[in-house]
Amino acid sequence: MDTTNLHDDQYYVYALLVNDRTGIEEIYSRFSGKVKSFIIKNRGTVAEAAAIFKETLTELFLLTKYKNLELTCPLEPVLLLLCQRKWIKSKEEKEKLFAGVNEDIKKTVAYIEEKIKDSERYKSILSTFTPRCKELIETTFSAGDLDALAKNWKIMPDYMRGKRAECMASLINTAELLKEE
Repeated sequence: MDTTNLHDDQYYVYALLVNDRTGIEEIYSRFSGKVKSFIIKNRGTVAEAAAIFKETLTELFLLTKYKNLELTCPLEPVLLLLCQRKWIKSKEEKEKLFAGVNEDIKKTVAYIEEKIKDSERYKSILSTFTPRCKELIETTFSAGDLDALAKNWKIMPDYMRGKRAECMASLINTAELLKEE
């Protein structure tokens, strides 16, 4: 290993390899904040940022252990690029996971809109839901702004999406029962 072209940040890679607590703490204090802010700005959570950062450090450890990773540039751009790629990849995987589910839901929602939206039956079904659930369903059907509704209710948009999923699932289950009748 020719150490003349190595960057000073090779110290961090070595710290990962030998599990040097001081070096690893320095990696966290120096770089984790930038990864966290990137992920939060891109609709992530602090927990997701921590997981991505840990996975990336593990990947750097494995690259160092089995492939003799040698840094000829600062660690920061390498680390940030790896974290960004992991984040984007995880988001794409989630979208693929729910792609088929979304199509099924859209078909069922279209059925609901077509068959019972203006009927008394629809109104009676909605009357069994909580006021917030009812408002969520109506906002969804009218293509309203859920983020604005979340802000109005003073809750996080992600929590709102989860609640919408629960309300829509209840409505879909009810619609499935109606299809059978």
